[in-house]
Amino acid sequence: MLLFENEIDYFYILFVGFATLATYNFQRIVKFRNRPEYLKAGRNNWLFRNRKKLSLITLIAGIGTSFFAFYLPIQAYPTLFFMALLSLLYVVRFIPRKGKRLALRDLPLMKVFLIALVWTVVSVVIPLQTGSGVESTSFTRSFGLVLLEKFAFLMAITIPFDIRDVAFDDPNQQTIPQLLGVQKSIQVAIAFALISFVASALLCLNGNYSHLTLCAFAGSTLLNLFFITNSNPKKTEMFFAGGVDGTLLIQAVLVSLTLIEGNI
Repeated sequence: MLLFENEIDYFYILFVGFATLATYNFQRIVKFRNRPEYLKAGRNNWLFRNRKKLSLITLIAGIGTSFFAFYLPIQAYPTLFFMALLSLLYVVRFIPRKGKRLALRDLPLMKVFLIALVWTVVSVVIPLQTGSGVESTSFTRSFGLVLLEKFAFLMAITIPFDIRDVAFDDPNQQTIPQLLGVQKSIQVAIAFALISFVASALLCLNGNYSHLTLCAFAGSTLLNLFFITNSNPKKTEMFFAGGVDGTLLIQAVLVSLTLIEGNI
């Protein structure tokens, strides 16, 4: 939020938090019926055994999402509705194909791009729609670079999860690791991480970021590269859920600290 305006919209942050919790848990519940191979061991087996609690948490998160949605500007509703629809259809099987029904995630190459798209819209487009400084912010002049920076970053940290799931994903999904193999997929993820940093550097040259903020993005990029280059299907769940996913939070903290420090 600090990238777009001087004040934080806590209602939007709470909305995104509850919506994320509700959506991810809902997707897990659906997978319990459609993907039994996920239930054999580890985190997914624990979630399956605690599915009643998971359903209750999903319900509470859904209520929280609906409550905080009322505090958002009405102009953001169409985008929010479309992103919510994509998130639901990502896992709900509705596309008829060869006697089966497929979800959006089951279509070739769609998994990683849909995840990156939804999170890019959530972190860039909707804050511009809900922020009070939309018309005055300098980021509207560099909108394309901001979109590229976030989308490339999200692609870079999402591809490792396809590497993790390469043995579980249906071959018809044709994920990047299935098509290119693990090592070339790592190279693709590295390329996206570097593209994201180049976009950050250009935003710095444009005067949108301070040099201190660029240093925060540089540190985040180095951390991303560490996790990307060490990704393989044999890594533990904590490596991906705690490490790769954790780079989202670490980047947010680093960048926010520099923005607060520099009063950007």
